[in-house]
Amino acid sequence: MRRMTAVLRLALAALVLLGGFVATGWAEPVSQRYGVYLSRLDDFNIRGTSFSATFWLFTVSPDSADKTFKTLEFPNASKVEITNQLSESVGGGSWLQQRVQGNFRHNWNLTHYPFTRQILRIEIEATADASAVRLAPDVANTAFDKDIVIDGWRIESVRIVPVLKSYETSFGDPRLPPGAVSQYSRLNLEIVVEQTDPSAFLTMVITPVIAILITLITYLLFSRELGLLTARLSLLVGTIFAVVISMRSVATDLGSVTSINLLDVVHIAALIYTTIGIAAAVQTWWALKNDSDVDQTHRMSRWILWVSTVVLVLVLSLSFADAYFHPDERSEDRADSCCTQRGHEAGHDLASGMVLTGVHRGVAGI
Repeated sequence: MRRMTAVLRLALAALVLLGGFVATGWAEPVSQRYGVYLSRLDDFNIRGTSFSATFWLFTVSPDSADKTFKTLEFPNASKVEITNQLSESVGGGSWLQQRVQGNFRHNWNLTHYPFTRQILRIEIEATADASAVRLAPDVANTAFDKDIVIDGWRIESVRIVPVLKSYETSFGDPRLPPGAVSQYSRLNLEIVVEQTDPSAFLTMVITPVIAILITLITYLLFSRELGLLTARLSLLVGTIFAVVISMRSVATDLGSVTSINLLDVVHIAALIYTTIGIAAAVQTWWALKNDSDVDQTHRMSRWILWVSTVVLVLVLSLSFADAYFHPDERSEDRADSCCTQRGHEAGHDLASGMVLTGVHRGVAGI
C-alpha cells in the first residue's frame, strides 16, 4: 500500500512538472496593441541620410509597470529621447503614454527628384522575443497632426505595420542551439511624404538649361570670319566647364546617389548637346581655314542642329514624364509591407511550436 502511494505521488509530481513545462513552453505570446500619434516631423537631411520626428506612443496594459512598454527599442534611431511618461488607471488596466523624440536613419531615393515620394520609417521593437511578446498595431488610433508644416514637403499618410524581424544569432542564449535564429516582434511607423516645392530643382537645372540655350544660339550665329568662330568655340568650352561645376554642386547638395537621377540626365544631356555644338563649330572653322566648301559645311551644321535638338527634347521629355508618373519610393519599404503577413504567419508558427520562455536580448539599438 505504501509502495502504491509512493508511485501515485511520483506520478502526480510528474504531471505537475509536465503541466508547468507545457504552460511555459507552449503558451501563446502576450499580444498588446500599440498606437502612435505623430506630432512633429522635420530636419530632412538628405546628405546626412536622416530625419527627425516627435511622436506619442501609447497602449493599454493590465500592468502599470509594463516592462515591455518601458523597454521598447528603436533600431533605426541614431538618437532618441523619451520624456513625459504618463500612466492612468482605466477600466481595470493602465493607459500608458510616452513622448519620443529622435533622429532616424533613412536612405533617400532621389532618382526622380523633384518628383519624389518617400516612405520614412520609424522602427519600434520589443526586447523580448516573439515567442513571449507580440506587438499589435492600434490602427484606428494611429494618426498625425494635420498642422505639421514641412518646407517643400507634405505628409500624405501615416500607417503602422507589424513586422517579424529575424536575427541570425541566438545572442548567446545557452538555452538555444548554436547558430539559432532569433525573432522579435516589431512595429514600423511608415510616414509617406511627397515633395511639393520644385524651386530647389529649378535652381539646380538653371545652368544646364542656359548652356543648352547658348549652344542653340551659336548654331544660328554663322560667320565666315575665323575670329568670330574662335570666340564661338571659346564660349562653348566655357559653357561645358560651367555645366561640370554645376554637376559637382548638385552632388554636394544631395550627397552620394547610387543611380543616375533626373538632375544627372539634364546635366549629361546638356554636356553632350554642347559637345556636339563644339564639334560642329570645329568643322566650320576647319572648312574656312582650308578654303573648303563653306556652304556645304553650313548645311551640315544645320542638319546637326536639328537632329541633336530633336533628340535632346525627346530624351528630356521622356525623362521628365517617367519621373512625374513614377515618383520615387523606397523599394525595401514596399518589400517589408508585402512580407508583413507572411512574417506574422511564421511568427505564429514559431510561438506555438517552440519550447521557449521569453528570451530577453538586453542589447539596445542593435
